[in-house]
Amino acid sequence: MWRDIVPGLSTARVMEEERTRAILNTFRRIPVAVQNVPNVSLYEIHPYFHVKILRTEGDVDTRRPITFPRDYTVVHHEVSGEHRAAVYITRQITGVRWTDIDGFESIVHDLFVIHHHTESHLLFICASRRTDSLYQHIAGQFAVDDLPAPRGLPGKMLNGHWFGSAEDQGNEITIGLSITSKVWSNASGQIPQLVEWCDALATKLNSDRMPTTSSGLDHLPMGDEATEIPDGIAYADWHQSAYRTPMGIRYSGPEGEHFRGQLLDLDLLIEYDRCDKNQIGVLLQGDLLEYRAVFRLHHPSGVYFEPDPANQTEIFLDTASEKKRLLDYLNEKPLIFYTPDFVMLEGRTLYPASVDKLVPFDRQRLEAHDWPALGVDIRREFGQPSDAGRSIHDFLADKLQQLPVSIIFYDHGTGELADYVTITESDGEIRVTLYHCKGTKKDPGERVEDIYEVCGQAVKSTNWADRKRLFKKMKHRFDTRKGKSAFVRGNLETAQSLLIEHNNARFILEVAVVQPGLSAGSFTEKGGALFAATDDFVVQGRCARLRVICSE
Repeated sequence: MWRDIVPGLSTARVMEEERTRAILNTFRRIPVAVQNVPNVSLYEIHPYFHVKILRTEGDVDTRRPITFPRDYTVVHHEVSGEHRAAVYITRQITGVRWTDIDGFESIVHDLFVIHHHTESHLLFICASRRTDSLYQHIAGQFAVDDLPAPRGLPGKMLNGHWFGSAEDQGNEITIGLSITSKVWSNASGQIPQLVEWCDALATKLNSDRMPTTSSGLDHLPMGDEATEIPDGIAYADWHQSAYRTPMGIRYSGPEGEHFRGQLLDLDLLIEYDRCDKNQIGVLLQGDLLEYRAVFRLHHPSGVYFEPDPANQTEIFLDTASEKKRLLDYLNEKPLIFYTPDFVMLEGRTLYPASVDKLVPFDRQRLEAHDWPALGVDIRREFGQPSDAGRSIHDFLADKLQQLPVSIIFYDHGTGELADYVTITESDGEIRVTLYHCKGTKKDPGERVEDIYEVCGQAVKSTNWADRKRLFKKMKHRFDTRKGKSAFVRGNLETAQSLLIEHNNARFILEVAVVQPGLSAGSFTEKGGALFAATDDFVVQGRCARLRVICSE
């Protein structure tokens, strides 16, 4: 048997080697302006199989030289007209994070392989430096005449974010994809293999066949390509990656002050007066920071987010390896937007609301208070008492201290976990309650904007249904906001014991919204529908039923 197999393997390897060299021989070197660079053989180049895929309009000529951002210098350039491919090696000189002294620069080289598949009109960009602004710049180089620049594929073609093993023509492979029009395989290879891999992807993407994976992926909702922004966008949340691995950020204040923190320390808000069928206005708030951006489905450059020209600063991810704008991250991992009934918009993919019948939000579930009789000024969320009474925060602090809870943690501020967090241990159960408080500028009633505000906080709170993630957030806030985030009862060590060490206890996360601007007496079917949808979302997020504390 081995006598039959070994010659077959040898023949296959010889044929693959001949095919590799034949393709490489179609490349010709293009002179560059840089002297004294190492001699490069494309045979020795092994790119990682990760590509950004863009749909092109008109014919694309990869033989035409492109320009890179000004701090990138092309040190090697080869093209293949026959295989419609181009290879660039660039050099970038950057500073180091630990000093501004001249002479301590870093030299970084990057590889770019660009391939155009004619039949499908798909452009593939394989880059060792994977930032959205760089992809956007390269894509703009291939715009034809007055036609739009190449843009990402619709969400229906590349749906969600996932990575897994699969089988292709009897061979086991790994493959991942992203809603931001990126596909990758956990493999490296020579440039001819990369080009052939791209061609195979193009053929599959251009096919009308609906594949069956015989896995759970077949049962996930595919979503539809969004042609316009749905009416009534109400809530926004960060991509899940922001919660799984909290990222550092940095920016400058109005007087040149330098701020560093976590992305999740920023408040994420929707500016409803800047929303329509074409865009969503977003506001990020932090210490001495107001940063505005606009989300669009159909921007000519193919990106989702662009900054407001009036911004006074730029926000960067605090990474050691590269200078990356927060907007580059948001264009790679878009924010998630929800309508009041939880139709979800992620990138260009629109996911329908749950088909399950909602449990009506009974008026009897409202925890109504006569705030003036309790000596509370409902127009004062926090701070010193007014002539009308004490603040909502002070009232709630007194109420919580009357409860048999082990932990009371105060965390009011931008990026808060909640205004108050309590932890209770009882009968083998650890219950965490997040209290989100809001003051009101008007008399109690039923105003949609008041409901949106607290429901939006409930939506984000579902991300803390993981006890380890919740403790890390609490510890970060306590460590970095001395005197602002503090324990009213208990301490960090007790919180760690309850959340981390009591891992056999049942964990329950409960969200309570405190909105005196809402009146139980004015509660209507419309308000009930908003709370019912939010209640369902919270329960689907592995939390207890939503609590609503309001006025009578």
